[in-house]
Amino acid sequence: MTNINKPFYKKVLTITIAGLIATTVVGCSNNKSKNSNNTQTTQKVNKTNSKKKSSKITSQKNALRKNYNKIKIGDVTNRADGGSTIKAVKKILGNPDSTTTTTVKAYKAKS
Repeated sequence: MTNINKPFYKKVLTITIAGLIATTVVGCSNNKSKNSNNTQTTQKVNKTNSKKKSSKITSQKNALRKNYNKIKIGDVTNRADGGSTIKAVKKILGNPDSTTTTTVKAYKAKS
């Protein structure tokens, strides 16, 4: 038999390609036990935090609604007589962050 030697670069190229394929297969393998525990723990923490935030927001909205319902609406046709004054509304809801004034047909409305 004749001994045919492959050129050196072909041997190196073959070994390199085989190594890359092996690395790719190992890297793409799915290690479920390690990842699933971390994912489940993260999901549980996220759900707990979400429930706490949701509960806090709901209680804030309920408190605001309760205070808002204390404001009396005046008679629009009679210059809002019988309604809560600005001072009373500030007492109920607190001072606003900003205010604007609007004039409509010689009437000033502050909001």
